Amino acid sequence: MTMPQDVVEIMDMFEDPLYQADIFYSYAKEAEGGCIVELGTYRGRGAVALALGTRDGNKLKVYTIDDYVERQGWIGEPYGPDDKETFFENIKTVGLEDDITLLQMDVLEAADAFRRIWKEGISLVLWDVGVSRVRDDFDAWKDYVVPGGIFLLKDAQDYQLGTDKIIEEAETTGEWEITRHQNLITALRKPA
Repeated sequence: MTMPQDVVEIMDMFEDPLYQADIFYSYAKEAEGGCIVELGTYRGRGAVALALGTRDGNKLKVYTIDDYVERQGWIGEPYGPDDKETFFENIKTVGLEDDITLLQMDVLEAADAFRRIWKEGISLVLWDVGVSRVRDDFDAWKDYVVPGGIFLLKDAQDYQLGTDKIIEEAETTGEWEITRHQNLITALRKPA
């Protein structure tokens, strides 16, 4: 575990495995330049880990994008506006209201609507949308990632989401270098 004890204690408030938060924290701590973007935030666990990581690193702005439209998640869990309330409660509880900006909209719309912001460069993207359109999301965001930047795919080994095709292309085209592919998280680094 690379997270300091104070971060571990904060991340313990979430029900998700600490090893994932540790991975997000570590990548955010190393991210340089531009900003960090999380695609899909649910209740804020990823956003909190990213914000704490960059706080201990290069102090980049963290944007998280989620539409909070009522639906069932990819494993059948209910999802919607109540989760947005929980998100705000969580980031307030840990004192990160000024460090995380929520853009409440569809991630594909956000890629285009905020093009000016993203052109400054994104050093880390965390894809955690949980819908089966990963290809469209990846294509909409990949060009904003700076050389040397990282595109993290969560739940990457669940091939029903389509991440297998992106990983396969990364291996064959050389457009991305796979730097991690385990524990349901794949990291793709854009060559410098």
